[in-house]
Amino acid sequence: GSVDASDNAERVGVRGSGLRRDATVVPTGFDDYKYQPWYFPDMNRVQAEQALAGKPKMTYVVRPSSQPGCLSLTHVEESGTVGHAIIHRSTERGWLIEASPQGHATVGALLHSLPLRHDDYAAQRAEPTA
Repeated sequence: GSVDASDNAERVGVRGSGLRRDATVVPTGFDDYKYQPWYFPDMNRVQAEQALAGKPKMTYVVRPSSQPGCLSLTHVEESGTVGHAIIHRSTERGWLIEASPQGHATVGALLHSLPLRHDDYAAQRAEPTA
């Protein structure tokens, strides 16, 4: 059967580093991205491009990549076009984007190292239109 990610999760308080969604405690660790408002687990490349069409520069979503074990950062580039970048996890260095040597402990930390519109996710999550 499937293993619930919260089974092995470190418990965090409301004022801790984790987020609370629907009154459930969110696990921390390498897969905590699954609980972030910028992560869309059911979104594919075409849906991400549609969701970001016409949005401000550096708006982004993170979704599963077609490459096994990887994520994709889909974002509006400075030119206004929608771009995609592979996020992968290295056992030694943590989360990395493309060929960057700089690793991060979490996907969120990696995203915050990039010039993206992070304040977009401080408010309600924007759902893509079908």
